[in-house]
Amino acid sequence: MTTDTDRVRIVCRADALKVGDQVRTPDHRWETVTGLDPGEAYSRSTRVFTDVAGPDFPWVWINRHTVTVHRPAPAAA
Repeated sequence: MTTDTDRVRIVCRADALKVGDQVRTPDHRWETVTGLDPGEAYSRSTRVFTDVAGPDFPWVWINRHTVTVHRPAPAAA
């Protein structure tokens, strides 16, 4: 299990999110990404599934929208 000290805070585009990222949602809480649906080819939005909202209520973000993300820190060499 990772803790907040094992993560780095970055800002990335919605279409660059990864499963396992923690995102700050419009509900003003941190949620962990459990799945992504980029939609059709050339889609303008990405559906983001989280552990709190569940599979039936994805967040939909425009791909160029930037979000604050907590991502696991890279391992030290």
